[in-house]
Amino acid sequence: MFDFLSGLTGSISFLGWLPGMSWLELPREVYSISAVFSGAGAVIFSKFTSNVGFITMPINYCVLFFGALMSNWLFAGANLPIDPDFQAPMVYAVGGMMIMALSLMMFLKEQ
Repeated sequence: MFDFLSGLTGSISFLGWLPGMSWLELPREVYSISAVFSGAGAVIFSKFTSNVGFITMPINYCVLFFGALMSNWLFAGANLPIDPDFQAPMVYAVGGMMIMALSLMMFLKEQ
């Protein structure tokens, strides 16, 4: 999966000239950690969201993956006293996924 995700970042790097596309330039470890944790989170999160059919799991995965990537992008310059290659992206991913999960639950509750 790591090779696939690193190839994905290489194939979309041609969009770097667009404004606001610098978040696609995250380290390769961030993409693989975010993908794995978002998959596990989507499985768990599907028990707490309303069932909208076969699209429930992909929506959950996309929302959590987006939250994980955005939090890693926002905190890219932060220095925590932990391993910056694995533990820091994992902490940021879980934090971003929690914020996005709560946002999605509030959105679905109003619908």
